[in-house]
Amino acid sequence: MPSHTREWLNCILSVEARSALEILDMVQEPCSIYEISKATGWNANIIRSMIEALAQGGCALGIAEDIIFSISALEDVA
Repeated sequence: MPSHTREWLNCILSVEARSALEILDMVQEPCSIYEISKATGWNANIIRSMIEALAQGGCALGIAEDIIFSISALEDVA
């Protein structure tokens, strides 16, 4: 993931104890929003909104689509 995307997420999460890198590391492997929520303590809706915002933000569309796909692919597990 490009460093500017990591910086962008870090800005969003700067008020939280968890780092954006933790979420990005989890997102790099297929997992559900529920799993990320459970591991980070973040509300699943907040995570979903953040990922959607990332998709609409300045990052490459292909990267955003990969992120959304990897999370939504197993979302039914939750």
